[in-house]
Amino acid sequence: MKKRYQILLIIAIVLVLAFISTLGNSNEEDSESEITVLHTIEEESPLFLVTRVIDGDTIVIDTGEKIRLICIDTPETGEEGFFEAKIYLTKLLTGKRVYLESDITDKDRYGRLLRYVYLGNLFVNQEIVLNGYGKTYIYEPDIKHCPKIKLAEVEAKIKRLGIWS
Repeated sequence: MKKRYQILLIIAIVLVLAFISTLGNSNEEDSESEITVLHTIEEESPLFLVTRVIDGDTIVIDTGEKIRLICIDTPETGEEGFFEAKIYLTKLLTGKRVYLESDITDKDRYGRLLRYVYLGNLFVNQEIVLNGYGKTYIYEPDIKHCPKIKLAEVEAKIKRLGIWS
């Protein structure tokens, strides 16, 4: 049984790597500079207090703005897994200061800021999917960190966590 999971994990990693290679034409040099810039920005950028969690992929910060987490989708009100996702994000973020990273699009059609969210070094968008509270939701052009999140989804599926159980 253990060998079966190892084989599935290897297949999943190969599929994710194939997916990543189709997302962009960036070379290794670009990736390294992106990582460096990310760390510099995170150290110098302001942190925002999370005042409320609306659902598993939407939060409110101390400025009153709503933040929609990029590249993930969690169950909506009335769907199975909604409360679990909301409770998880509430416990994780409410009353905590987070770093917000933008991608290409600033706001969605509902006026929510589209952001990747970090709690210290924890990449919250990825963590939600990794624990089975949501799935990858790729909506171009905002795809910078989608491959990492997709890999987390594969792992959650293999482990049959949350919505994948």
